[in-house]
Amino acid sequence: MREVLRLAYGSFPGLPAVPAGAAGGARATLEELRAALDLPLEEQGVDPARVITELARDAEPGLVGEAGPCF
Repeated sequence: MREVLRLAYGSFPGLPAVPAGAAGGARATLEELRAALDLPLEEQGVDPARVITELARDAEPGLVGEAGPCF
């Protein structure tokens, strides 16, 4: 959870510069996001913080600037 909080709070300072809305903010298409997130599972379990860090990194191009509960 600490990694989730760190990543979430770390995104706040840049939020005003990111266009809001699905059409304006995402830099990746749905197909690009699917490809980035379609990874093989490890044979052994991995550290949860690593999973969160990699998910945040790979999903970032699909994020939009929205600080409220609109979505």
